[in-house]
Amino acid sequence: MIAWIESSGLAAALQSIPWGFPIAEAIHFVGLCILMGSLAVIDLRLLGFTTAMSARAVHQLLPWTWIGFGVNAITGIFFFLSNPSFYYENTSFWIKMVLILLAGANALWFELTVNRNLDRWPEGSDFPTEVKVMASSSLVLWIAVICFGRFIMYWPPF
Repeated sequence: MIAWIESSGLAAALQSIPWGFPIAEAIHFVGLCILMGSLAVIDLRLLGFTTAMSARAVHQLLPWTWIGFGVNAITGIFFFLSNPSFYYENTSFWIKMVLILLAGANALWFELTVNRNLDRWPEGSDFPTEVKVMASSSLVLWIAVICFGRFIMYWPPF
């Protein structure tokens, strides 16, 4: 499968664009800023910081989180397709993928529990421990995704 991707016209086209990779990296970084900026505000509110801000108002940032994730998914696919053997054999890449899956499971847990009950929480109230665990997990997982994403270019370590 990897050999087929590498020999495909798409991979050749992606590799032939001289500024393609640096431009994709810049777009990936912007997507990351959108994702992490909005997610950090949401998670910090759930953890009890910025209680002056309404949880409902902060929750309106969630579409921005999805936009940032979408931008990063598209550019990440571009990276993989441009050099599939490198990524396929890269331990840091696979750790990053597992962390993204865990972050997605955490987001699903949030969606199925907290998000459905958000309107029932009194404004300015503190959230239960379960919600704080979700928010903490979200921050830790996404920071780890960023770290292992950076490690990809330097794997294996010296």
